[in-house]
Amino acid sequence: MAHDPAFGPPQHATEDQTLSAIRAALIEEDDPSPKRKPKKTGAGSEVGMALLRKLRAPRAASGVAGVIGPVARHLRVFRPNIRHVLLAMTALMLVLRPQWVLIGILVVIVLGLGAFILVGADRVWRGVFVWLAALDVRDPTRAVRVRGRLDHVACCWDAILDRFPERWVNGLYMPDLQAGTLTDDGRASI
Repeated sequence: MAHDPAFGPPQHATEDQTLSAIRAALIEEDDPSPKRKPKKTGAGSEVGMALLRKLRAPRAASGVAGVIGPVARHLRVFRPNIRHVLLAMTALMLVLRPQWVLIGILVVIVLGLGAFILVGADRVWRGVFVWLAALDVRDPTRAVRVRGRLDHVACCWDAILDRFPERWVNGLYMPDLQAGTLTDDGRASI
């Protein structure tokens, strides 16, 4: 550190004193006074205390600092749950291995179509109705939302099937899920 006569005599602080003053200033506590009093040893303690006062002085939050402060506080108390972990893993797979995501989607589609073909449309829709009835008992508001979404999918699917001749696609129509009932012969109402 070069001595500049214009600024008075040189002041030297040990590295430990400076680091302890910075650490004490960065720790956010309810009580602004530090738990450990800095050692007062000559001119070095004055520099450390001046730095501590400067760091603890209230500042107006402006620009990026005003945005980052609350975000940093939120990140310190953030505890991810299983949903956050699964979303992060999916995003990571989408970035690092996009072909795995596409293959996974195709496997789910093929398995769904295979189950639909193997067990038949009537049994699949009966299972959907049983699941919706159980959901209606457990959580009626969610059941109404699920029925609405499935009904929207059924309307879009019917619009696609309307472009084909009736005899080709007669067995592919989805049942009316808003009614939520099966007919007397055990078939879903279409």
